[in-house]
Amino acid sequence: MVSFDLTEVKKEFRGLRPLYLVVTDDKGTPIKTENPIQAKVNVNNQAMDIIAVKVQEVDIIENQRLSFTHQLEDKLKAGYYRVAVYTDIGMLGAASFRLQ
Repeated sequence: MVSFDLTEVKKEFRGLRPLYLVVTDDKGTPIKTENPIQAKVNVNNQAMDIIAVKVQEVDIIENQRLSFTHQLEDKLKAGYYRVAVYTDIGMLGAASFRLQ
């Protein structure tokens, strides 16, 4: 599960938007999933291709807590990973973790 807070979201960024959950290894390679979701997002005014493990439509409001739950199909190997959450207009946030 990945949870995060959105606070003081500007009016122009509110409304119904797709949120993409992306999980990559330490080399930036997306983890394997049976049904990868390919999408284009805008990051720093540049189009970027992503491969997500999950997408959900969310009505973004000024302040809210959001959560993603994703059941992995295969156990991840030991190593470093990064979880990032994107919307069509940019990255909302990211975190890294290590599995031993």
